[in-house]
Amino acid sequence: MEQLRRRTFRRRPGRAKLYGPAAFLALCLALVFAMSIFFRVSRIEVRGNAYYSSDEIISASGIEEGDNLFFINQFSVMSRLFSRLPYVESASVTRYLPNRVIIDISESQALAYIELDGQYWAIDRSCKLLAQASEGEAASLIRVSGITPVNPAVGETLTTGSLDAGKTEYLSEILDQIQQRGLTGSVTRIDMSDAANPKFDYTERFTVELGPQGDTEYQFGKLLGAVAQLTENDRGTIDLSLEGARAIFSP
Repeated sequence: MEQLRRRTFRRRPGRAKLYGPAAFLALCLALVFAMSIFFRVSRIEVRGNAYYSSDEIISASGIEEGDNLFFINQFSVMSRLFSRLPYVESASVTRYLPNRVIIDISESQALAYIELDGQYWAIDRSCKLLAQASEGEAASLIRVSGITPVNPAVGETLTTGSLDAGKTEYLSEILDQIQQRGLTGSVTRIDMSDAANPKFDYTERFTVELGPQGDTEYQFGKLLGAVAQLTENDRGTIDLSLEGARAIFSP
């Protein structure tokens, strides 16, 4: 009897090894089957959109009602949104069990325009070409001069020739500061002719000289600090080009 008990005990691990993988595989197949039958998308919500309608965003995303919630490829969805909708600056896709998908959108703001061969191209703070603008639409945007686009295309970042090397990156930093600090209505023109010292018109009272590319955020801080110390009647040039020095105002 004692020997029989020992044999039985020794066989049990072998049975576990035999049935363990099969049971695990069966469980996995059951889960996959359940996922393919249940968790179907029945609600798609869009948040943060203003320029595009919810229907436009849902259509561009490629997500449809009835799609399996677990088989939605978030990176593919975002890639479609960026390529089809130029005004989409950032996007995220979140799945909620059992049947809901939420698409969060952040849209670009048209800040400035660049002219080429009589055509106006609206750009955002990252120098992405958002659309071709009419003359009336361009009038409400910041005019950028001194930089020439090469083969402009909607949805693409502004590209230039070798003579304008580095200007796109610097212009992007300038536009980013203008948007972040709420100065959109105060800047009317940006002159990028000199990549080492861009200039822009501010509040129709000052010409601002930025100097070489460096800490653009700090330069704008100096500008606002200088303007705060001037009177409403002051007009002239504010020179920020001297590294480490305070702003210099010339009436």
